[in-house]
Amino acid sequence: MKSGKTRVVSETNLGIYVWALPDGTYLADDDANVLSINAMRNDLLAMANISKVAKNLGFEGRPVFLEGRRKITDEELQEQIYRASIGLVPDPLDIGVYKEEMRRSR
Repeated sequence: MKSGKTRVVSETNLGIYVWALPDGTYLADDDANVLSINAMRNDLLAMANISKVAKNLGFEGRPVFLEGRRKITDEELQEQIYRASIGLVPDPLDIGVYKEEMRRSR
């Protein structure tokens, strides 16, 4: 029997960059709003912009890409919590759900 290797399969190149501090946590304010920017994977301009902001605030670290994520408002968060509580997919714009619907429609 061959030993299996695990590899990550990418679903999308859309997502956000967040600022990861040296301890691995993400930079956030007192209300838990994470410093982030909507971007595509390997978007050099987005990485430069988030780096500039974090360093101007005095933080060390690096930009980290989170695939398939997007920034949402507090109202959208409440709507997602409600949708989850009634058994729906929390985010109607979830990339996985969107891709599955596209597959079914073919």
